[in-house]
Amino acid sequence: MLYSAPAQSFMSVLLADHFKEFDKENLDVELQIVPTTDGSVLTAQGKAQVQLSGFNAAAFNLLARDNSPLKYTTTAAQEQPPSEGLYVNNDFVKDGNIDPVKIRGQQVSFGPGAGSFGSPGAGSFYLAAKKVGLPLDSVVLANIPGSIDVANALIRGQIAGGSLFGAAVNVLQPEKSRFTLVQQSPPIALFLSNSQWLKDEPEAAAAFFRAIMRTNRTYLQGDYLADKTVLDAQAQILGSTPENVIQSGLAKYSADLDAANQKQLFPVYQNMFREAKVLSYDKTLTVDDIFDESPVAAVRDGKY
Repeated sequence: MLYSAPAQSFMSVLLADHFKEFDKENLDVELQIVPTTDGSVLTAQGKAQVQLSGFNAAAFNLLARDNSPLKYTTTAAQEQPPSEGLYVNNDFVKDGNIDPVKIRGQQVSFGPGAGSFGSPGAGSFYLAAKKVGLPLDSVVLANIPGSIDVANALIRGQIAGGSLFGAAVNVLQPEKSRFTLVQQSPPIALFLSNSQWLKDEPEAAAAFFRAIMRTNRTYLQGDYLADKTVLDAQAQILGSTPENVIQSGLAKYSADLDAANQKQLFPVYQNMFREAKVLSYDKTLTVDDIFDESPVAAVRDGKY
């Protein structure tokens, strides 16, 4: 099971591991942190069975292949925490939006290692740019190694805007008045699965997603941060404090793993990747092309 970094929107997996929900399914799940693009390739190769990630161009290019080695399976988080998204220095903001004149030629960053519009974190900039008619090539992309580094680059004035997630938002907090959250992060956290694994081991796949569904229902409904056990677990997982976790706000999780929000966003990201010329295919993929929800359906139907 691969993921890019500890994040509140990844808590369905991280809490499942913390509270031993996989053990209840007799599953031995090993979590590994790898960059998003690398994770998609490793999952396609069958070196991992599942990746937790956002929409990214590398995955889309693999999904477009005949007999694709990958399929999106279901939602990770229905909504990102409200504090996460694209923060822009107020010098480049007009009426709460990006100033399309002043931001031209400025540097922006979309999160850890994101040097292109093929990354998940680019979505908030894309949506913000569309509001004001700003072409994607109007800004310079800064490849910054970590989300906290993006926050520090904003504070130092090295970049005009950046996508911030998790603890990086708290780093910005002391000087937050200098910046505007112009676009909240879209809810694109998803489970991406190896297609052959879904076919060859349907009971194991169902058991994995049953543990995820049970975690969502047990620990991640309503104001779940009011539960000290859950709050302390999240703080420990994120290497943060309970106060900072509360300040970041609630991500929202589906009790029955309904991926409707992500399905609605898929065409938006495909359009962005196409405009940015980072897709290797010409056809237009549909939601049916990229999703295989069979293990989730098996859990809902009580098949396994």
